[in-house]
Amino acid sequence: MNATRGTVPFVLMISVAKRVVSVLMILVLVLAFRLAGSAQSQSGELMPADGQMLILVGAQYGIPVVDAIMPPLVGALVSGGMSREDIFVEFLDLHRFPGERHRAEVMASLRSKLLEKDIRLIVTINQSAVDFLAQEGHDFFPDAPMLIPIFEQEPAWVGVPRRVIILSSRVDAEGTLRFMFNLFPETRRIIIIMGKDDYRAPFYGTLRAALDALPGSLDIKDTSAFTYEEMLQYIASLPANTVAIYGSYFADVAGQTFVPAEVAAQVARTANVPVFALREVHIAQGLFGGSIVGIANLGSEAAEIGLSYKSGRLSLTEQTTSMEVFNFPLFDWQQLMKWRVDQRNLPAYTVFLNYTPTLWSHYRDLIVVTFAFMLVLLGMLVLLLVRNQRLKTAEQGLLAYSTNLDRLVAERTAQLDAKAKELEIFAYSVAHDLKAPLRGIDGYSRLLLVDYHEKLDGEGSTFLKTIRLSVERMNRLIDDLLAYSRLESREWREASFSLRRLVESAAIDYAEEIRRRDGTININVPEVYVSVDREGLLLIVRNLLDNALKYTPPSQGPVIDIGAVEGGKIITLFVRDQGIGFDMKYQEQIFGIFNRLHNQEEYPGTGIGLAMVRKASVRLGGRVWAESQAGKGATFYLEMPRKKAESPSI
Repeated sequence: MNATRGTVPFVLMISVAKRVVSVLMILVLVLAFRLAGSAQSQSGELMPADGQMLILVGAQYGIPVVDAIMPPLVGALVSGGMSREDIFVEFLDLHRFPGERHRAEVMASLRSKLLEKDIRLIVTINQSAVDFLAQEGHDFFPDAPMLIPIFEQEPAWVGVPRRVIILSSRVDAEGTLRFMFNLFPETRRIIIIMGKDDYRAPFYGTLRAALDALPGSLDIKDTSAFTYEEMLQYIASLPANTVAIYGSYFADVAGQTFVPAEVAAQVARTANVPVFALREVHIAQGLFGGSIVGIANLGSEAAEIGLSYKSGRLSLTEQTTSMEVFNFPLFDWQQLMKWRVDQRNLPAYTVFLNYTPTLWSHYRDLIVVTFAFMLVLLGMLVLLLVRNQRLKTAEQGLLAYSTNLDRLVAERTAQLDAKAKELEIFAYSVAHDLKAPLRGIDGYSRLLLVDYHEKLDGEGSTFLKTIRLSVERMNRLIDDLLAYSRLESREWREASFSLRRLVESAAIDYAEEIRRRDGTININVPEVYVSVDREGLLLIVRNLLDNALKYTPPSQGPVIDIGAVEGGKIITLFVRDQGIGFDMKYQEQIFGIFNRLHNQEEYPGTGIGLAMVRKASVRLGGRVWAESQAGKGATFYLEMPRKKAESPSI
């Protein structure tokens, strides 16, 4: 990615700041859990290990938000050791049946079904479930705290409020508007796509406040007064310099009811302007993008908090316990291409949906080199045909000589025929070897060096050696490209193993070179277990070691440090060298395929190794980044998930 724009330092500062804040939050949570564990004997608010959990979903089954949050929530609970028999999930269907009778019947059914159960924590998915438990269920397992993973507004309590754990993930209208004006600075008109009563929805007040705070004059309208059909016609013919924001759409003025995600999909197909959104599930339907909170991440975080409370690591000493969740930019790649938006105007940590890189961007150098070979071979074929034509013309001239030269003509003709045959055979061989030009170049250059060494001057030998080095580099390039492509096609198998043993096994392969160069390698990796694809992680470690050795000057003994830092559910592995380093403005560029900061003569390579590291890190479910200063070495970091249980499965 090009890192030369003026906005990049600011973006990098934001990215680094968010990482620092995330690390501090993790440390605070770990400290809180340890303090909670030490106070377990003094607190009566801890959930017994055999307690059960209830998940209340306000909507019906099949709503996209529910489909996004439920699998990671339940999956993480089960992975954390909780039995499926102790997890109860109830779909209340309050959106389709909002009447008091239905709510009363649902509450009666829950009391009947769960009367004998030991419910110690209740998770409420969406605002309707929150208000249902705060009103109809105010005396339903009153000692069980309520965990709210998608917080929109304070519960409407009836009676004594119960303890609440909130994942603070409010709509980031300000962040979405910043992206809007950064990408479309000529915007003069904003359309809010919303249903009849959505001005009561939690998003509307936040969005309206952010819009009112904007400087200058903007024409701001909404679609609440339209029927669904009128709304679609309206957004299909909006004027230039207009941008839309999708809020939600549950009902229109004609009384029709809708699923907001389904409306978002239709809006994406209909609108003639970019449509930003405030929720991940709406962007996933094809809308442009925005600043959002990952729904799946909320499910995983909620499960982690529930397990911490269940095991006694988290105690609730306050009425409300809030834990903040950060927003991140999410954009649809196809929409960026449709509206011709330069993705370099977005932060480096942006997540892209439907990303489809072009064949040219992947294999540009290989295509150019192959095309050059084909041009050279085509030129040779043309020369051979021209020469063959000239030989035939000479043959016809010889036949015109006097009869006294018949014998000479016959002999010369036979020679010319033989030459023509040889040329035809050679032309066939050249055409046949189009699929393997490198093999031919390498073989003939090697024969010239061996058989004609004494007839070549020093410059000629140098040229041939340069040709062979180029062929060898091309072979390495093709091998690396094949290895790079296999990263996508191979099957990745998750397994549990010791991180330290894997690093030690990788370091053994480089021990001889380090000893020969009078260097050292220091391994300070704790005995922890990770649960990822072993071969993929081994490939990353080897490439990072190879990179550290390659960019340490030959005159300097390489000093390499390999370490790891534990942090909750993740572990960060780092490889540090004392080599030539690089300017941090190129930190994204070095992970691109074929991107090199030094020429081939200074530091040989194909420019694919770090690209393979990034692709493999993504397949592992982690991420990779680098920190460096020119002339003072570099440190490469790999963040990946770790296994909860400290025991190997392989």
